[in-house]
Amino acid sequence: MGLVFDVMSSGIKVSVIIPSYNVRPYIRECLDSVVAQTLKDIEVIIVDAFSTDGTREIIRDYTASDSRIVMLDDTKGSTGYSNNMAIKEARGEYVAIVESDDYIHPDMLNRLYKLASQYDLDYVKGSYKAYWTQDDGSRVFRTKKPFEDNEKYNKVLNPKTVPLIATGDWYQWTGIYNRKFLIENNIEYAETKGAAFQDIGFLHLTSTRASRVMYVQEPYYNYCVDREGSSSNSGKRLRNAYFEFKRLFEIEDSQNSDDLTRKMLYARMAKSFMSCHIGIGDIDASDNAELDVYEKWFKSKLNEAIDDGLLDESILPEGIWDKLIRILRYSGDYSQWMMDKRTALREFLEDSDNSQVVIFGCGSYGNIVYRWLSSNGYNVAGFMDNDESIIGGAIDSKMIMSPNMATKLPGNTLFVTANEVWYREMRKQLVAEGIADRRIYDFE
Repeated sequence: MGLVFDVMSSGIKVSVIIPSYNVRPYIRECLDSVVAQTLKDIEVIIVDAFSTDGTREIIRDYTASDSRIVMLDDTKGSTGYSNNMAIKEARGEYVAIVESDDYIHPDMLNRLYKLASQYDLDYVKGSYKAYWTQDDGSRVFRTKKPFEDNEKYNKVLNPKTVPLIATGDWYQWTGIYNRKFLIENNIEYAETKGAAFQDIGFLHLTSTRASRVMYVQEPYYNYCVDREGSSSNSGKRLRNAYFEFKRLFEIEDSQNSDDLTRKMLYARMAKSFMSCHIGIGDIDASDNAELDVYEKWFKSKLNEAIDDGLLDESILPEGIWDKLIRILRYSGDYSQWMMDKRTALREFLEDSDNSQVVIFGCGSYGNIVYRWLSSNGYNVAGFMDNDESIIGGAIDSKMIMSPNMATKLPGNTLFVTANEVWYREMRKQLVAEGIADRRIYDFE
């Protein structure tokens, strides 16, 4: 009763939690977007890990001018620790987690809180816009939704009856969570150092402990994908994912969790494992032996799940399942997979003299390919996409074309499809337009 009384007496509807560390170029935009929320009954808890770049001084300016904002100290240098501390200190009925290099739509909290209150939800989430900054300072935005199926939106769902939540709902910051639900279910972050993928555990625990959730299609959150030093851009993805899933298995084993919970855990694990294989940047050679141990652990667990009937194509999108099987059957280790991937792409690109490259896909995969190609001196002539809203635009002055432009390009043009799920359909689309298979490389 103490928790309910505190929430009701505070009058705070949403507590916004912002962990921060050395984000001086981003923190003002983030805080401005939170302060400007149309829902005024909020508090803002910033937990800073003793930033040294001027971030703390900026935060103090905001705490001095707005009584709703407080700053706490992260003495462990752990985003998980920051979030756990803030959730315990929070007085709001719901909590939102906003990353300090992102920003949110001014009506995000108001709209989500109304739905959460109306339907008594454990959590409610919207879609988001991923963006990166071009050389001229302008931004490229792509809307990302958790589900392609429109039937899953705007209705109360029990997550365990929707297994695709484990692979579609991939980010913690798109929504708000009932604080009482989090505390009563002992949902906490791992307090590992840094921002080391602690959201994996939080997402699994919230989705498998909740019984009333909702998703809406509107994108309220703006997610920066190209900040140097972010955990998603680090070379330690596999290691970080290993520690998160190891912890989750310990939790589920101790609680004798049912098969539905374990199926969702394995589905999330499969996608996370494959996400660790999309990078084509260099790997620190000193980490290779350690990474290979983690690789073997993931493969063993996932093969065991397939044998036990807890992981199959019915709970994974088709493209993801096929890629998973290829990785599990691959005889080499993690570092060899990365080297083979770079080698295969280089051989494809260098098979034709003086070739130019067009990237089919302007999302996060396309961004990864573009950055790697550009940094290695390849000639990226442009982009292609099926999204009519961006065709005719540009990324770093390189035009975004419709696929029906493919045969109008010079005959030495090579095409790289860049998409997690739809790469095969994209290849078929190019072939139907008259492009030979040998001129297409699938980056999936």
